Order: sequence, then structure tokens, then C-alpha cells
Amino acid sequence: MPVPDSEKKITKILSLHKNIVFMKISKNFDLLKKKLENHDLQGNSYILSCCGQDDEYFTEDLEFFSDKKIPYLSLLIVKK
Repeated sequence: MPVPDSEKKITKILSLHKNIVFMKISKNFDLLKKKLENHDLQGNSYILSCCGQDDEYFTEDLEFFSDKKIPYLSLLIVKK
């Protein structure tokens, strides 16, 4: 699902599901990262960018993109 643009929606999604795939995370990444930290889920989150391409990138470090632009079609997987 695309990352919602409200904290309430993100909180609801994080509370209802055990495994979540957020798409297009570049739009609201700071909000999403904040909510993951609030729910202590940053250690259970994985970012995948440019899947299937030569420059594919996978990381568990949500801070990696704090000073970089996140590619448009990046995914964030959350596992509880």
C-alpha cells in the first residue's frame, strides 16, 4: 500500500497487521520513520530500492536515506 499521509492512518495500519509493505515511501518517509520509531519497529523494517535493477539496494538502516533522496518506487517492509 502507498504510505498514508496521516499519522492516524499509519498508526492504525501498524497496529492491525503483522507484515506490512509500504510502497512509494519517498513521499512521506520522515513521517513513516517517526511512527516506526514510536512503535519500536525500526529494527524490524527493511528498505528495498530499484528492485530487479543493476543498482538494487537493500538495507535495514532507516537512517541511510536521512541525507539522500529515496528513489520513487522504493518499498519498506515491516515485520512484527
